Amino acid sequence: MGSVVFTSSASVLGPYRDKPLDENDHSHDGFENDYAKTKYMAEEIVRSHATERMKTSIVIPTRVYGAGLMTHSNAISRMLEGFLKRNTSFVPACLDVVANYCYVEDIVQGHLLAMEKGANGERYILGGENVSYRDFYAAVAEHSGKSNLVKVPLWAMKAAGYVNLAGYHLFGKDPAFTPDILGRFFSSRFVSSAKAERELGYAITPFREGIGQTIRQILSQ
Repeated sequence: MGSVVFTSSASVLGPYRDKPLDENDHSHDGFENDYAKTKYMAEEIVRSHATERMKTSIVIPTRVYGAGLMTHSNAISRMLEGFLKRNTSFVPACLDVVANYCYVEDIVQGHLLAMEKGANGERYILGGENVSYRDFYAAVAEHSGKSNLVKVPLWAMKAAGYVNLAGYHLFGKDPAFTPDILGRFFSSRFVSSAKAERELGYAITPFREGIGQTIRQILSQ
């Protein structure tokens, strides 16, 4: 039997209703951007090809952080790198908003576990701890000694997003972010990886440990 593991995105989960999101919380419409919509469409195709001869499973990472190449997809490490160099970080003006952060080494292991143990046609959230911005930067300060935060309201971040879009259209410069993704940064979304832990043996690296390893790797470059 062949085995396929498809990497989806936590952007397909929702809507959030004051309980941790799990694999059953699956948006069917109202996606906030084309990325989330196309990930959902791809999941539908993957599930339609789940057969006895081709085992397919879907993994859903949340906000990934950790050591790696500083590409566009490694947004958290890029943000940390800039913060460590400037000693200043621009953050949403809502420090108690919570998101789920997953360490990259856990995600790699989760993919391997899904290939080995994942049930045919099933989805597995590969997440980490649910952490507020306040606790995120407290952990960063603990490992780096840097804690200067500039709180930015939603309207200002949207304006910056439109400037990024203009730079893309005028000069072909890859935007750091666009206005249509900003809503998620100003509203809490607790996420549960209980199914992956129970069925795959997925294990979560404590956030403070993972962020410390990430900072040490960035500072060693």
